[in-house]
Amino acid sequence: MEKHLKTVGGYIAVVVAFLGLLYGGGTLYDRFGGTTGAARELRDAAEQGDLKAQNELGLVYVQGKGVARDYEEAVRWFRQAAEREYAPAQKNLGQMYLLGTGVAQSHAQAVDWNRRAAKQGNAGGQYNLGVAYAEGKGAPQDWVQAHAWFNISATNGKENKRYTRYEVEREMTAEQIEMAHERAREWKRKHPN
Repeated sequence: MEKHLKTVGGYIAVVVAFLGLLYGGGTLYDRFGGTTGAARELRDAAEQGDLKAQNELGLVYVQGKGVARDYEEAVRWFRQAAEREYAPAQKNLGQMYLLGTGVAQSHAQAVDWNRRAAKQGNAGGQYNLGVAYAEGKGAPQDWVQAHAWFNISATNGKENKRYTRYEVEREMTAEQIEMAHERAREWKRKHPN
């Protein structure tokens, strides 16, 4: 079994490298069918159970690159990887729920999936939680929580122009800002990844 897993893992690594060459353009890209060929190779890896490939295939369906744009199919692939705890897919599935794209809109589901991604250290999921608390969508409006999640996501490399910690600070007292910093520090102590 271990030998088989190593073979599958090696196959997936080759597919991912191959996809990088395909998406890079040029002769290889054209020879293997452009975006359609790349989507086909990605689907093969996704059907083999590769979480990253499942998430990437979901993105391909969202973008309509090499396949017809199909949000429900995107949700299906995101969900497969998300349910197996793949944080980028959890964040992407959360976005689909937030926007009501391919699924019935549900801010509560959006927060749930982003929270799962955030707990694994996914900066995008952490940022999205900050937005949910800032806007009061799927979570109660709470400037302290919003600021804390923006702090956490920023320490993981995610800054976004839609909201920043500094924007929400305009709505907060000095005590609330300090409370948000403390919550972020506490969360980082408990989740050092």
